[in-house]
Amino acid sequence: MIADFVVVARPLGALVLRRFLEYYPIMVKRRDMVLEGNQEMTTLGAFLESYNKSAPQGYPRVTLENLKDFQKLHPMLFKDKNEWSIEKHRKRLMDWLPSHR
Repeated sequence: MIADFVVVARPLGALVLRRFLEYYPIMVKRRDMVLEGNQEMTTLGAFLESYNKSAPQGYPRVTLENLKDFQKLHPMLFKDKNEWSIEKHRKRLMDWLPSHR
């Protein structure tokens, strides 16, 4: 009786294991390298370069003066005066920039 159970359980166990191995990569949260890069705090110069490189074509490019003005108008966004991040500042800067050029 136990031998019959083992024979039946092995194919079922193999099927479960095979399904698990098929779906495991999908279920496991992968590191999002782009998101992690966007969340990193950078210097003003690095943010300027990254922002201008990723801004949509035809959208106004930002200057150092624009960034300093934005920083003065939104001090609550900056815990450390020299730290910028694409994730935290890009959208707000894009909304602000066309009306302050």
